[in-house]
Amino acid sequence: MRTVNEGGAPNPGVPTLVIAMNNFVCPFRGRFHGQPFTIEVDTTNVVHVEMTAWARDALQESLAPLHTGMGDDLIIARTHAQVLSIIGPWGAEALQGVASSHVGAGLAVLHNLPFEDVEWSPRPGEEPAAAKETAVSEHLLTGFSTFWGDAYGVRNEGRRLVNDLWPSRSDLERHTGNGSRKTLGLHTENAALRFASPGRDLSPKALLLTGVSAQLVGGPTTPVAIAASAVRMLGAETVRVLRSPCTRIALPERWRVLGHDATEVGPVPVVIGADGREEVIAAYYGDMMRPASAEAAAALSELREALQSVAIHQDIRPGMMVAAANGRVLHGRSDFEPVLDDQDRAQRWIQRIFVTGRLDLFRDAASSAGRVFDVSL
Repeated sequence: MRTVNEGGAPNPGVPTLVIAMNNFVCPFRGRFHGQPFTIEVDTTNVVHVEMTAWARDALQESLAPLHTGMGDDLIIARTHAQVLSIIGPWGAEALQGVASSHVGAGLAVLHNLPFEDVEWSPRPGEEPAAAKETAVSEHLLTGFSTFWGDAYGVRNEGRRLVNDLWPSRSDLERHTGNGSRKTLGLHTENAALRFASPGRDLSPKALLLTGVSAQLVGGPTTPVAIAASAVRMLGAETVRVLRSPCTRIALPERWRVLGHDATEVGPVPVVIGADGREEVIAAYYGDMMRPASAEAAAALSELREALQSVAIHQDIRPGMMVAAANGRVLHGRSDFEPVLDDQDRAQRWIQRIFVTGRLDLFRDAASSAGRVFDVSL
């Protein structure tokens, strides 16, 4: 059986089976089972975590009865405990290896998760609970997020810990997660917050996305690109420019309507981090970046082409989850024409959660609800 070589890089040209374990005892059911999931790293360094059927069913059985009215801290603790009881110490160690990029390069796709039978998002103004009977998707995000860091929310992105992303008529032409006709180019989530407060990185350490309902015809894809793979394609002089203060980065579009005094930071570098493990802090859509010079504009254009050339287009459907280390991985969304019914319910519904490595960094940000913080420049 093949294993990863040193540093977690896959053998060239073949998927690499990373972890396997037989005779696994499931603490949740107290019965004898095989391993709860398998892990493979493909030739693009994407980690694929495939839940086995019994683990998927155990997650459904364990998470479906949980309600959401317990407060953020308690729901995170409860869902983490339920997930851990099913995957056990071996599974926890394996996921921590993925989350810390000891395996892979910061991008993981979880497959064969349980999901609810949902066809449409809520009507405008309704709560998510109006459109589905359980909170399995939310609980999967909170339960698995604990392996990547501390879950939190940003008030500008929604009122609750888990963000709901579905297209709406009011956002069709906007560069937002609820838009559709505007392409969201590859970007670092909340890139400006990486530099907004010296010594305090207020951007997410990682984000996790899962499908609730899918637009079966004409739906979008979610491109994801590993930063280091793109930087390797660039010349030394281009990288030098990108490591220098080369651009201003703006706040996301919908944040700017909330009365922020400042709307951008910079100039700041776009490429940071050690050689071979670079992070890219950028946002390639709308007016999000203002290059500091013609030289910087040319370098940013080269980086954009490199990112697009290594991007993998994911179709996030119910039953799968994408976990991306923010900065080490950039993500986006292709443009699409949404399917809306006569009540303005959308067929595509994605949920997302942010995690941080330092929840205490938000102690000065007023919490509007539990772990949902009011973060601004």
